[in-house]
Amino acid sequence: MVDETGTELTGGGYARQAATMTATGAEARLTADETFDVPAGETVAGWRAFSASTAGTNYGGGDLTAETYTGAGQYVLEADTGFDVSVPA
Repeated sequence: MVDETGTELTGGGYARQAATMTATGAEARLTADETFDVPAGETVAGWRAFSASTAGTNYGGGDLTAETYTGAGQYVLEADTGFDVSVPA
């Protein structure tokens, strides 16, 4: 999950989630809902797919309607959310 500047969230209980995706050509889609803990004071404005739980290759993602969390909460990225895979050179 990223904020409105594209910076990945940090702190609280936030962590990247291992996800299963299906791929058709260059498009990948989640096969199940993924729930993320969001720390208080953060804004969720997008998501990214990475090759590892820390660091790793950013394969792309998508923008979301920005949602600011005044208290800690959870964001559910719904199954079938998809994106065009972009592999950096």
